[in-house]
Amino acid sequence: MKLKLIALAAMLAAGSANAAIDNGKLSGNGEMFLVVNDAVAGYSFVGDLGIAMDSFNGAVSQSFNLNGFSQWGSFMTAIGGNLNNAVFAVLAQDSLGSTAGADRMLVSTSSAVSEADMEATKSNNFASAATQMNTWLDSLNNNTNVVGGDMNTVANGSAYSVVGSGTYFDDEIQGYIKNKLTYSVYTDANEAAKFGMQVTGGTQSSLAATIYTPYAGSFTVDGTTLAYTVAAVPEAETYAMMLAGLGLVGFMVSRRRNAA
Repeated sequence: MKLKLIALAAMLAAGSANAAIDNGKLSGNGEMFLVVNDAVAGYSFVGDLGIAMDSFNGAVSQSFNLNGFSQWGSFMTAIGGNLNNAVFAVLAQDSLGSTAGADRMLVSTSSAVSEADMEATKSNNFASAATQMNTWLDSLNNNTNVVGGDMNTVANGSAYSVVGSGTYFDDEIQGYIKNKLTYSVYTDANEAAKFGMQVTGGTQSSLAATIYTPYAGSFTVDGTTLAYTVAAVPEAETYAMMLAGLGLVGFMVSRRRNAA
């Protein structure tokens, strides 16, 4: 079953999806995917969100039905039916050459990770992490070493893997990323994950700092839904009413003082 994107505008923007996660090596516009990892149970899940990096609207709240993934139910059963020990990340990447800005990654992080933490990552280490992730995605897209999956046959597919396999996220990616990035991409499943775009600030081989641009919303995940939420911004009329109310309060306070 294909993933159903509740936000219609985001679905239209996504366009047609490949049967595997586009890692951006050819298109320069990699697809977003969800990773959920339970190190206690020893399983990781990956689901293709089917949205190209440049098509994601970070200013709009949207949600994804996790039960639409063929492997989500099996993964949840494997980890005991709950996300009590789970962490998650939402990622996407592309790499089109060695020039400054050629390596890009949409990445979620915990609220404890600051912009300065992320930009402390050097461009050469960031590019190396992206290269390693490409290798992992290639194996995943071929359904190599997975417990169950349909990444190679179904648009917006999914897969889950067991610890010790070549596609288990902690074995193949997260440990390596920790050695290259100055932060962890993981967020506890009971917390909200910040989201943004990180790019190389220099050439792939340079020691220049990376550049991070935060998005307006944050991701959360539960047993049925991945949600991206943008806090509502009061409209101009609302601000006007608030200011008028504050002005009236100030006027009343002033009158009482004068009367006293």
